[in-house]
Amino acid sequence: MKTTMHYLMMILFFVSLLIGQLGCAHMPQHPSEEVRAQFGTIGIVSVRSALEPEFNPAVAKGRGLGAGKGVAVGLGKGALVGAAVGAKVGAHTEHAAIILFPVLVAGGTAIGGAIGALAGGVAGATNAVPKAEAREIEAMIKGLLARTDIQLEMAEHILRN
Repeated sequence: MKTTMHYLMMILFFVSLLIGQLGCAHMPQHPSEEVRAQFGTIGIVSVRSALEPEFNPAVAKGRGLGAGKGVAVGLGKGALVGAAVGAKVGAHTEHAAIILFPVLVAGGTAIGGAIGALAGGVAGATNAVPKAEAREIEAMIKGLLARTDIQLEMAEHILRN
């Protein structure tokens, strides 16, 4: 039983490698002379209307949002670690491995997710930026972006160099 399973795994592995290689076989090997002639050139497009800078911070503002973000990240990481541990333990069970393997992986995922969510929630709440400080930082960055005309500065930089 064990050797049959190993042979089946090897066949599936090599078939997946073959399928992956077929995707790369249809790509052109060398660029045409027309494409090569354009290497080293750039195009500059002039835009008359100014773009409004947009700033969306990813930082959690306050302990509540920090805890929520920490729970989400911790749950994902903990579930992955738990599933890996469950799979490792399940791989070493010889009797009834077909039945035990999914149970161990699911149990590891649940336990790891719960531990990760708890630890992530505590860490997120502890490390969160206070709301007032986050608003202050956002206002400073938005003011800086509003005073800077990025398009004009980029165009001037290209023309100088």
